[in-house]
Amino acid sequence: QNRYKIVVVYKAQPAESLAEGGKPPDVVIGDQISSMPVVRRFGALDPILNRGQVDPSNFYRNLLRAGRYGGRQLLLPVSFDLPVFLSSAQNPAQEGKTDELTPDQVRRQSADFNKNSSDTFKVLAFSPRWNPDFLSLSAEMMGADFHGTAGGDFAWNDQKLLASVDYLRDWIATVDGGADNDQDFSEKYLYDPVYRLLQSGRILYYYTTLKRYFDIPAEKRSSIRFSWVADDGRIEVPEDILFAGVPRWARNRNPAYAFLSWLFRTDTQAKLLRLTTSERIEVFGIANGVSSLAPVNERVLPRYYPALSGRTPAQDSLDFPKAPPNEWSAIKTEVLLPWMEREILRPTTDQRLDTQLKTWRLQKPLM
Repeated sequence: QNRYKIVVVYKAQPAESLAEGGKPPDVVIGDQISSMPVVRRFGALDPILNRGQVDPSNFYRNLLRAGRYGGRQLLLPVSFDLPVFLSSAQNPAQEGKTDELTPDQVRRQSADFNKNSSDTFKVLAFSPRWNPDFLSLSAEMMGADFHGTAGGDFAWNDQKLLASVDYLRDWIATVDGGADNDQDFSEKYLYDPVYRLLQSGRILYYYTTLKRYFDIPAEKRSSIRFSWVADDGRIEVPEDILFAGVPRWARNRNPAYAFLSWLFRTDTQAKLLRLTTSERIEVFGIANGVSSLAPVNERVLPRYYPALSGRTPAQDSLDFPKAPPNEWSAIKTEVLLPWMEREILRPTTDQRLDTQLKTWRLQKPLM
């Protein structure tokens, strides 16, 4: 088409840029634009949904609902990631094809595997500390319910969060041989790539996400398999979901609607996948995630990523997160994860998360 021209402008924090002055954008795509105070800055997308320009039945139902506020569709989900446990294809602890693994299963298998450790070949099956994101995922799976309030404040279930800290603390103490052994192993061996640690039998499992799995070179990835991190058949979707919206004050609404109508067509996404593969563009799937359109994941994505063939999680098995608080990325990396990393190594919880959050807010520079 030669009717519209797209000018792309990168913003590290698109949510913050919405509050700045200057020329307003016509379309915003980002992973931190769904908090309550931010989402109110977007206009309704019902016109392109009601006119049939975008088919709502193609979306994951609960994911599409996450962009709906006040009875109006203000955001459309673009893509999301999925949590996985990596293991060697020769993992003796797993018999046959295992599409899902629970943290409890990994913990039980780790206890058996760690008995093989010796002075000549030290092993450690898995540590919750190797990837800090596993800590917050575990807490969410146990009901911590991290979310933003209507005013954008950070809220959670403190009792469930503390229970998850106790669970992870006990894992390190009783399965991994204690904090000192856990730390010593990490310092001595985790400099190697994950695929090499798995292939050599030095570790049994590693937590990451699907897009990071596909970051591993194909020739190395062939000896590694992934299993969805699940509990009772439920998969907790990480919170960095990519959304798209049209700001209320956008000057070029019709071109914006035309772009979104084009982007959310299954044939468009099939062409994008073919292009990124043929041009060897180093990005996984749709915008570095699985598509928000279920038919794309079920029928198109496996053509380019055979490891996904027959393994797309069912719609009803996915638990999508609630709207995040303002500054969620900073809160998670500067407050929540450091607090969890520290507390799981202590005999008992020394300081509550709300105290840590208040301290962090007081130390923040005034804007």
